[in-house]
Amino acid sequence: MHKLLQALPLALACCLPLAHASLINVSRAPVDITAPLNSTTTATLMRTVKLGDFGAAAGVANNYFIDRYTFTLNGFYDIDSADIHTQSGINAATGLKLTDFKLFTSAGTLLLGSEGSMSTSSYQELDLLPQVTPLGPGNYYLELSGYARSAASNYTYSGNFTLNEAVPEPASIVIMLTGLGLLGLSRRRKPLGTSPRATL
Repeated sequence: MHKLLQALPLALACCLPLAHASLINVSRAPVDITAPLNSTTTATLMRTVKLGDFGAAAGVANNYFIDRYTFTLNGFYDIDSADIHTQSGINAATGLKLTDFKLFTSAGTLLLGSEGSMSTSSYQELDLLPQVTPLGPGNYYLELSGYARSAASNYTYSGNFTLNEAVPEPASIVIMLTGLGLLGLSRRRKPLGTSPRATL
């Protein structure tokens, strides 16, 4: 029993550093990109991650970020481009690792995920999947997640999110014009001022 009590402080001293190592959220506050989208239809997504500001250690087991970029649309828009990339000149042991890039409605419904990662030994890029239907009026957010591999320096990600006003597809225009033509034809066949005769 005496030997067990002597070993207890040593065991506690060994376990305390492990208890202090924890996963720290180094996310930034949400950024509203509505104004640049309304003025130029392009918003820049950019951030320098500084682990020292959060007291976080490097590596996937020690830090993570989930950055959000919110925006509001008043009309219908197609996504022209949506890409995010890390700075060049990094390698597998340094810099940022981007893990996901997504588009959500403000209610949290996932609309688009990332297409996959294009990466080299010194560069990584994520793109949103191709859009199927235009984005309608409402509130949305882009979400980018990842972690810092190294605390030796500050690392930056950047990218662009560009929208174009949605233009009806030719098939939609043909259907609309056909409907208007049929409506006009049916009005032309029916003489004006006539009413059905009452039969006795």
